[in-house]
Amino acid sequence: MVLCRNDIAYRCENENLIEGYRPENIQTCSYDLRMGEQYYFYRKKDGDTVHISTLGKGDILKIPPNSICYVMTEEIVNMPLDLTASISLSFGLIKSGVMLAAQPPYDPGYRGKTVALLHNLSNQPVKIERGEHILNIVFTELSKPLESEQLYTGKYQGLNNLGDYCKEVKVGAVFELKQELEKRKERFNSFLPNVLTFITVVIAVLTVLFALLIGMPSIGGLFDDMEKESSSPEFFVDTQKDILTICIDGQYYELNLNEQVSQPDENSEK
Repeated sequence: MVLCRNDIAYRCENENLIEGYRPENIQTCSYDLRMGEQYYFYRKKDGDTVHISTLGKGDILKIPPNSICYVMTEEIVNMPLDLTASISLSFGLIKSGVMLAAQPPYDPGYRGKTVALLHNLSNQPVKIERGEHILNIVFTELSKPLESEQLYTGKYQGLNNLGDYCKEVKVGAVFELKQELEKRKERFNSFLPNVLTFITVVIAVLTVLFALLIGMPSIGGLFDDMEKESSSPEFFVDTQKDILTICIDGQYYELNLNEQVSQPDENSEK
């Protein structure tokens, strides 16, 4: 049987079910747990050290995109012999793109604060103010109360410090993937100018070769044309007749070497 509002309020007042509870946080069949002082998420600057951060009154936690964050509640829960409980994420955080990792129910006899693992699946930071509603806890009555020797006595009994829970560096798989993609992107951007330069040179060389192969009949023809342009006219002299014969482009021209061109007399009248 799930405890209703009146039962939760009665147990909080008379059995100290929730230490530090607020009457306005008691809902129809659940209680709204609040964001506490401590939280933890991986930061590159921390390296291999687990750094537990704290929030003062009015401070705001910002969970980075695609990362995981451990949070601890403000309230302490004291589970009696005849109750178990389970938690779920507040609707406000669900709308922000946050997912709560599945957690086992509270064992009867557990005393301490609640630790929750939150996944920020969005591409924007999620803000949580200290004292803000983050979890809903629902209490369920057992069919039969447990004996005292059956109560919870595990290592997290009396949990009040997040450092006792988070002792190893935890990095979300999506966050690691994002970091790796950013590194590859940086390496690609640094290498891209060299690739573009190489491609430009190759295109230029291919363009020149293509122009030579397509624009001219043949390489041999090119040298033939050059040879024709550089050839000199043919000529020979007939010494008996004093005739100079010149052959230019297949045409023959004769010049009589005995003929002299008369020059005009500068003193003659015009």
